[in-house]
Amino acid sequence: MKSISIIASFCFFMTISGNAQQQISIDKALETALQNNVKAKNAKLNSDYLQKMTRTGYDISNTGIVGEYGQFNTNMNDIKIGVSQSIKFPTIYKRQKQLLIEQAKTGEWNQALLKKEITKDVTTVFYEMVYLKEKEKLLLKSDSIYSEFLRKSTLRFNKGESNILEKSTAENQSGQIQVQLQELQNDFKMLQIQFKYLLNQDTDFVPVSNTFKMELQDNLDQNTLDNQPIIKMKQQEITINKAEISLEKSKKLPELIGGVYWQTFKTNTAFQDSYNGVYGQFGVAFPLFNSSIANRQKALETSTEITQNNLEFEKLKLQNRYQELLLEYKKNKETTLYYETKALKNVDLITDAANKKFINGDINYLEWVMLINQNTQIQGSYIEAIKSLNSSIIEINSLTN
Repeated sequence: MKSISIIASFCFFMTISGNAQQQISIDKALETALQNNVKAKNAKLNSDYLQKMTRTGYDISNTGIVGEYGQFNTNMNDIKIGVSQSIKFPTIYKRQKQLLIEQAKTGEWNQALLKKEITKDVTTVFYEMVYLKEKEKLLLKSDSIYSEFLRKSTLRFNKGESNILEKSTAENQSGQIQVQLQELQNDFKMLQIQFKYLLNQDTDFVPVSNTFKMELQDNLDQNTLDNQPIIKMKQQEITINKAEISLEKSKKLPELIGGVYWQTFKTNTAFQDSYNGVYGQFGVAFPLFNSSIANRQKALETSTEITQNNLEFEKLKLQNRYQELLLEYKKNKETTLYYETKALKNVDLITDAANKKFINGDINYLEWVMLINQNTQIQGSYIEAIKSLNSSIIEINSLTN
């Protein structure tokens, strides 16, 4: 049974950390994700698209080329050729350009927001994988202890020094560990799939980290909440609405019309038979029926108020979330500190003492199992506490970085 346990543990270790898989650090993972993630690429393309659209602000109307032929002056056939052009009032083009510039800034903030989301997702999955590796270490350690317990129990049973209950207990404990190892292996494979998706790579990565426990920066500044992309996007929406209002107002300005024409003036007299004339034209078009412009302006003003309310709500939500996360972080920090300063100190001592007392016959196998399981539970609870601590740090970093 011990040999089977060792082989299973070895196979599991090779599955998770084998040469066929590639090791990766958190910094390299983030760099790869931000370069290769499809959403990140599309956000970059969208930002580039909006930047290029800023060059379309001065969209002057088509130039008209007209020609006439016939008896429109006298009974002689004349020719008229001209070029006409209408342009909006220059203020309109200027404000159109400004609107496009503000819309392009939204693309930049959207790209920054997506980068934050990808960073958070990659970091979360990375440390979930590190967490499973820590659980693996604990399970393999427990498997080694119970494999030895099973070996000795089997020998004692064969010699008639123990009953079937002790041997069955040893088999059950060892079997449960094997089941947990198999479940952990499956969970790790699922995380690898998520990790490959985030990095947009076809490689099974294994995380490499110097420590399982993350550290929170000491120089946290709550004012950074106001500089978060989600806040900047809301502020930019307000700026865009104001730019649209200014553009609507400028649409009440007149449109300018101009043209240059060349025309023949034929008569029956020899002197004027070959006379050609050139003249210009200038006009102004007023938007007399502009009620729709005024209504759009009012609608945009209402939209601006809604966006302003959403901005204040978003700020309040971030501030409350920040305070909640700080309390959660402090709670998790205190829990891990308890395990590090008190609970974990006696684990190895109790394990050694329990083994000696069991061998000497001072305690029975049920008492020994209870002590070993208690120690394993303490170590497992410490790993879970660090996992919770890491989660709160990742959330805080996502809000403040």
